[in-house]
Parts: sequence; C-alpha cells; structure tokens
Amino acid sequence: MKKVRERVFVYGSGARDHCLCEEYAESSHVEKVFFVPGNPGVNYTHKGKKGIIKQIPIKDFDEIAKFCKENDVNLVDVGSENPLDEGLVDVLTGAGISCIGPKKEYVRLENDREFTDKLLTKVGKEKFGYEYAIKPEWKSFTNPEEAKKYVKEIGYQVVVKANGLAKGKGAIVCNDVDDAIEAIDTIMIKRKFGKSGDKVIIEERKYGKEISFFAYLDGENVLPLRMFAQDYKPAFDPENILEIFYHHYGRETSGKKLSGIRRGLQETGIRCPDNLEQMTEKQRDEFLISKLEEKNIKLINSNTGGTGCYCPHREASPHLINTIIRKIVNPVVDEIYYELGWKYKGVLYFGLNRDPDGNLSVFEINVRHGDPEAEVILRKFQVDFYELGTAVLEGTLDSFKPRWNPNYYVDIIAMVGKGKDKKGAWYPGYPERYGKGYKIGGIEEVNEKGVTIFYSGVDIDAEKGLVTKGGRVLHIVASSSNSLSEAVEKAYRNIEKIKFIDHNNNNENCMRYRRTIGRD
Repeated sequence: MKKVRERVFVYGSGARDHCLCEEYAESSHVEKVFFVPGNPGVNYTHKGKKGIIKQIPIKDFDEIAKFCKENDVNLVDVGSENPLDEGLVDVLTGAGISCIGPKKEYVRLENDREFTDKLLTKVGKEKFGYEYAIKPEWKSFTNPEEAKKYVKEIGYQVVVKANGLAKGKGAIVCNDVDDAIEAIDTIMIKRKFGKSGDKVIIEERKYGKEISFFAYLDGENVLPLRMFAQDYKPAFDPENILEIFYHHYGRETSGKKLSGIRRGLQETGIRCPDNLEQMTEKQRDEFLISKLEEKNIKLINSNTGGTGCYCPHREASPHLINTIIRKIVNPVVDEIYYELGWKYKGVLYFGLNRDPDGNLSVFEINVRHGDPEAEVILRKFQVDFYELGTAVLEGTLDSFKPRWNPNYYVDIIAMVGKGKDKKGAWYPGYPERYGKGYKIGGIEEVNEKGVTIFYSGVDIDAEKGLVTKGGRVLHIVASSSNSLSEAVEKAYRNIEKIKFIDHNNNNENCMRYRRTIGRD
C-alpha cells in the first residue's frame, strides 16, 4: 500500500519561515509545503525549483482557511508574531484546520511586556523566595515625564522597551541617563513603534552573554530543547565606533557643510577642525576614530531583529541546560498551564542573559521561533519535523525524543546598508531608513557544500530579477562537522560573493553585515 504523503502550510515571509518550510519539506511524510504569503526567494532554491516548496501570495485569513480545505492541508505552522497577534490560529482552528501556534489570547506573552514581566516576577518570588530571581528590576510607565524622572533617580544603566510588538527592535540599550531620556522620547513621543509606545518598560541593564532557548508545548507537556544559540542583536560590531557614528549622523563625502558630521561632533563634544571640508574621506575617518576613542565616546548601538547567530552556544553545558529548565522553563510553563489555564500549543522562546558571575535572567519571552536562531537550531535538530509538529498537535511530546547532529552552525545576515535614493540623498541603512529595489548579485556563486541561503526581504523586478525589499535580506547559514571557527570562515567566505547593487550610486555594493558573528 502506497504511503500517504501530507501537505503542510507555513505562514510567514521571512528567513525563519523559509527555514521552517525546508524542515517540513525534508520529512518523509510530506509531499508539498505551501509558503504563505512567502517570498519569491524560495523559487531560487532546489526545493522551490522542484515545486516541493511553493509560494502562495495570499494574506486574507478567510481565504487562507478556504485554501487549506481545498488543497487538503494537514498541518499549518504559523511562524510569525504578527499573524498570531491578529488571530490567524483562532480563525484556522475555528474552521477545523490543525494549527501549530498560540491562540490570540496567548500572544499576550509577547505583545504585552508588562504582563510577562509580572508573570516572571511572580514565578521568581514564589519559586525562589526573592522577587527578582529570574527577572531584572523593572518598572512600567504610561507617562513619559514620569519615566524620565525615574531614570534620573535610579542611578544605574537601563534598557527602555516598548511594551508591544516592535519587530524585534523595541528594546533600546542605554549607556547613561541622556540615552534613556532619548529612548523614552523615541518610543513615547516620536512613536517610532506606534501603539506599542503607549507604555514603556524600564529595566535594569544586564551584561553578559545572550542565550536563546526554545521549548515546545502541546497543551499538557513541555519539551525543552537541550540545545541553544547565541543571537547578536546590535546593528554593528561594538568596536566599530566609526560605523556607529556615521549611522547616527550621516557620512557625506562631499558638499560644503558636511552637516551630519558637524552635528555629530557638536553632540559628542568634539571640537570641529577648521579644515573639515578640505580633508579627504580617509583623513576625516582617522580624525574621528582618534577623537572618539580619546574621549571614550559611547554611542547607542541600535538593536535589530538580529544580525546573526551561532549554535551550539559556547557556554552550553549539561549543568547550565538543567539550570535553565529547572529555574526558568518549567516554572513558567507551570504558570501557563496551571495558573493561567492555557492550552498552549506551539513554541516558547526564552531570551536569556547570563552575567559574568553565571547568574541567569530573562529579558523576553516570545511565542514563536526566534529569527535568526531558528535558522541554526532547526538545522542542527536531527528529527522528522512533521513528526514533531504532529506530537505538538496530538499532545504526545512526553514521548518525543529529540536528537542532534554533531555539526556547528552559523548564520550571518546580509542587510541593506548605506545607499542613495533617486535624488542622491543618503539612506542610513537598516535598522533605520533603507533603500529598496537593489539588484542582488552573486547568489549563483554561493554553491559550497554545507552552505544554505534562507531568503527574507526580497522581491522580483521584471528587469533586474531578484532585488532587495526589506532591511534584512539574506541569511547565509554555514555548517562544519569540525569546529565553529570553520563554519564561521565558511559563512564569511560565501557572503563576500554577494552584492546589493546600488543603481543610484554608480552600482556600488550597499550590502552590510557584521564581521564578528561567532568570533566573539
């Protein structure tokens, strides 16, 4: 008797969602994966060309439910936070379609930081006897002036966070009181993140290593993944102070006033040289570096949705994994199941910090896979992903046994950097304003064994072919069975083959990426 092959539907459009499609497509149970609304980059992949993964550009939830019924879809996995927040799982389950992902009510864990921080504070106090066992000190504000008064009084460095969804960019890490006040203005007055800025969370800043830890829930059981990654959220390599300066103030290479550079010098307290306009670009760079370092200037390194990651984490150990599960994952899941009474089916992402003394704290919980963490963790996950999804739906995670391959993985993200618009004005680049429609060159040259491209912010142009559309465009994921350093070098060797061609700037390459992913 011929084995029945299933059809899977992944909702999302980024690299994480593309990765989910690839994982499901590798299952022996799966015939086809629909990527909805998807992105056209998948058509450049082996499985896309063979029709195993197919992009379906529809967004209306009722149309999605209709499509799933008409095309005999057996399982839907909602990869992204916005459709979860908008209630896609509620619509699909209401139509009788099996769906992985939390109901709209449960998305509160991600879209309401204050709610989650209260939950974490309660768990820490009840389980471990003191209030901030797993949550740094924090306070919420709806009045920006009260928030500013608070940061002036407390005397320690903080992170200012928009309370709601902000595409991974709503946490602003502050070096001093002035930075914190500026962050409050950015979120609450300038409304950079819209309604998510109705309230801010001001949280004690922690130093250490980030840990991204996943757990699957099936409504009754929890399966913590005994493997974790390190994410890199800052937009730039921290030691590259010149790049951070130019990102904040602009990098005019001509013109009479060099107004952005002059403003930056004034705000950082550096005396502007009389011959600034006569300096070559190299001379200006050297001057700025020397003065910024001399005065030990600290500029905000903007947070992003992630600039890269690697797995397994250097600090991973059986003891640390057991501690995370015992102290954080299990108590939080118990609160979800038994106190809130939620039948949560899907993924929980724990964003953790481990300080130099080894203490753990939670800075966020998300209700879906992390991006870019999924692109390395799921690659290392040596299981049939459809069988895992079925266990989540059927409530049988207690008998599911995860396995891991021995490889090291690194993901480096190709982002849109400084580029020009049609009138010749500069875009600073992601995570701020960035240009679109830059032709992507060199994709066909990335063909080394152990290297995969996951597509994110891309589009198709009738004349140029594959072009940029978003700020994070491509994820270059490399693996090695020998060492992390070998995987890192392989990833960098291949990302260097790719260009984003700025047609408004003499076809210069406007692609940008961090150069220390997996190296520090």
